[in-house]
Amino acid sequence: MRKRVIVAALAAMMAVTGLAGCGGSGTGKKEAKKNIEVPTEPFGDTIKYDPSVEINGGKDITVELWEWGSDELF
Repeated sequence: MRKRVIVAALAAMMAVTGLAGCGGSGTGKKEAKKNIEVPTEPFGDTIKYDPSVEINGGKDITVELWEWGSDELF
């Protein structure tokens, strides 16, 4: 009898926990969206890349990678 009560209580707690995630997060009030103007033209220096043109005179390029704090991973 005691095991059934414990199992029923656990099942009820699991059901309440599962259904709690289905509830609404808001209070029902919706705020009006603000119109934010975003520039459509690129600003600053833009880079144009043509993959058919050799870079660095056709020589290999060396890339250096830096990381901090996890020397033991490598």
